[in-house]
Amino acid sequence: MSGISDAPGTTRTLSHFGGPLRSSDFAVPAYSRLHPDTLTFRRPPSEKPAPTKVQSAVELTLFAVFGISLIVAAIAFFTVNSPSHREVPNSVAAGLAAGRVNVLVIGMTKVPPPDGDGIEMMTDSVMLLSLRPGSHELAMMPIPPDLWIRLGHFGMHRLASAQAIGEASGYPGEGPALTIDTVKAATGQPIHAFIRMDDAALQSAIDSLGGVDVVVQKRFYERHARKRFTRGLTHLDGKNALLFTSPYVSGPQGDRFAREARQQQLFAAILKTLSRSTSGMRARALAVPPASTISATNLTRLQLDQLCAALGDGGSFRYVSLKPFVDQIEVQSFSEKAGAAFTPRGGDFRRIRAVAGSVFGGPAQVALQSAPKSSTASMVAAR
Repeated sequence: MSGISDAPGTTRTLSHFGGPLRSSDFAVPAYSRLHPDTLTFRRPPSEKPAPTKVQSAVELTLFAVFGISLIVAAIAFFTVNSPSHREVPNSVAAGLAAGRVNVLVIGMTKVPPPDGDGIEMMTDSVMLLSLRPGSHELAMMPIPPDLWIRLGHFGMHRLASAQAIGEASGYPGEGPALTIDTVKAATGQPIHAFIRMDDAALQSAIDSLGGVDVVVQKRFYERHARKRFTRGLTHLDGKNALLFTSPYVSGPQGDRFAREARQQQLFAAILKTLSRSTSGMRARALAVPPASTISATNLTRLQLDQLCAALGDGGSFRYVSLKPFVDQIEVQSFSEKAGAAFTPRGGDFRRIRAVAGSVFGGPAQVALQSAPKSSTASMVAAR
């Protein structure tokens, strides 16, 4: 038994049964504001209870999930940013073997104010070029960029949005691949290669070829540049070629499908000139100019030479229009620009697929209009 003075005149006795007091029975003395001269003693806290088997299993599972998540995120990051992830497969060899090569041409332009800042790009045109080497025929089928369609698992959008969504979402092959996959689903046709070009690349290509000749079918007025186009054969340099296909046209020629017809004429003139050019001139014409920020293709130079040789100097051109097979609708969507869009007539793509499958002849083909007298083209569509 031992004693300790608690305060003047008082004594507190501490006893330890079974033996003398040990240092482990006491904690560090604590200070009391009520009794500054008093030292109190506390027993040390008991040991922390060991986790149960269930708790240990939960902890291990959480650590495992966290580790796996980090690994998956790292793999996804490196995959999305790898060059191979951005590549679009090229199957031109398969198209040549099958007797028909389909190339998708995606035209880009800057979003004008007030909708854009003059730097952001948007899809301005989508055209399916189909070449049949055996008969030296080329069919051109424009697809409205405002076609209201399902873009993979991203829901309903305008076809023009495929480029931006594919770029932003990490889609394999990015914007061109999502556009290609969407057009494949709409037309039922394989796409063997693609060309994406902006206005700067198109203007540069035409200027490199020394300009092209087109036949102006109906006179029209381009209001931004205040340029009048009169009927007849016209030689266009790059700048005037862009005005020829401008969307800023007054009157009936400002219609979406009238503009598509002019785009077909321009592409026919470019391809005809390319087919007559040397390999070196073709390479210079399709070289990406410094002013272009988005132009690209998965065609090789050898394949370009093969396709131009397959078209030949006397190749014929067919103009295909989807105008009879689409209806105009008004779109109201949180994710899309509101306004006019197009949808397959009756909501069914079967007739569009029939058109795409019979551009070189078949039971579904019917002539709509004779071609310009200065070319061997014809205009076709499906019943």
